Amino acid sequence: MNKTIAGLIIAVSFLFGLLFGLAVRPAFSQQLEVSCSDETSGQATLAKNYGESVLFTGVFSDNKYILHFLVNSETGTWSFVSLNTTGQYCLLYSGDGLTPYIVQEEQRAEVH
Repeated sequence: MNKTIAGLIIAVSFLFGLLFGLAVRPAFSQQLEVSCSDETSGQATLAKNYGESVLFTGVFSDNKYILHFLVNSETGTWSFVSLNTTGQYCLLYSGDGLTPYIVQEEQRAEVH
């Protein structure tokens, strides 16, 4: 149970960091190239080509976008996508090298 909670905390922290990166990215890089499709095709492509499935989702406060964070825990690939109210499913970022963070007993003691 503690590992699950710690994993969720890490995942949510990663999401907030990624969202912050999305907010400041235009100031530091070139135009973001986004690939879009319908939700069914987009998820099927990520599942077939990379073995990824949704780890968690989040909703923007304006309720116009849902964010999905997909991962393949075996290979470490990940994708960050948005879904808008018209059903457009857009790949925003993707990568590899994702590794789970395991909280050590000393760190767990500090949290409690």
